[in-house]
Amino acid sequence: MTPAPPPSCPRCGYDLTGVAESWADSCPLTGVCSECGLEFDWARVLCHDRFLVRWFVEHAQRGKAAWASAWKTWCRVIVPTRFFGAVRIEHEPRPGRFLLWLLFLNLPILSLAAIVHVLLVALYVVPYLPPGFASYKGIAYSNAVLEPFVMIDIATSPAGAITGWTWHPHSQDWLPVVIFVAPMVGAWPVVLFLLPTTRAIAKVRPIHLVRAFVYSLWWLVVPAAIRLCNGLFLLVAVTPSLATSFDLQDGPNRWIYFFADRTVALAWFGALAAWTAWWWYLAIVRHMRLPQARRVWALLLPISLLSTVAVPAAIFLLGEALS
Repeated sequence: MTPAPPPSCPRCGYDLTGVAESWADSCPLTGVCSECGLEFDWARVLCHDRFLVRWFVEHAQRGKAAWASAWKTWCRVIVPTRFFGAVRIEHEPRPGRFLLWLLFLNLPILSLAAIVHVLLVALYVVPYLPPGFASYKGIAYSNAVLEPFVMIDIATSPAGAITGWTWHPHSQDWLPVVIFVAPMVGAWPVVLFLLPTTRAIAKVRPIHLVRAFVYSLWWLVVPAAIRLCNGLFLLVAVTPSLATSFDLQDGPNRWIYFFADRTVALAWFGALAAWTAWWWYLAIVRHMRLPQARRVWALLLPISLLSTVAVPAAIFLLGEALS
């Protein structure tokens, strides 16, 4: 049997072995870490296995249960009160599990989307290629699979022979997300790590910030799901009679076109900003239980909003200066 690890503070990792060894007749129900001031239940510190969360991806057994728990965790992350109502800072982070969590979610969706798009190319692109362009088939199939991340461009001769090819990141899809959304969601853990309240007073281990940040990225599943739904819609809606007039070569690949509309994009961005603020409020107040937690959150909120505006503006000005 694997020996139990020595007791330590859930928030800062301070070794509590000396405190536990000082007990003579009985064990107190609660304790306070002398290093960071966290109040905790000794039962949760000494008996980790008795307080596991069945649906939590970090606590699930391997195999099929891990895949199912990934989606159960995702459903609860969307409602932060449900997630932080069950997952406490006393639950030791398991980086291998939560770092693979997004892969568990996105890989099946992206794989299905790739299959659907390859089928679309086979049905509605390849049969309508001009004579002599048969060599383009491989490029069309490759783009159907790689399009969310990379695009392959080719140069052809008048007869249709491929004379050269290049690849480039498909930036028109994910670049707006990187410029506008990344500063908003990334400012919270970065500033939290730099704050004296977090680092010097509460001594929160960085792994807790990383875990909260990773689970806050649940929304990355949405673009993958839109790509899959878009492909399924085209598979059902497009008929051979429409194939010659419909831009099929581009249509199956427009996986994020839904957000191209400015009104929809602003609504989505505003909802995500509000959700992110709510998520980190509960992470700071209920989960990490920082000293003066509400003041810390109130300080971080304008910083997050400011970074959302300042970073894209700086990138735009830098691009103008270099052009």
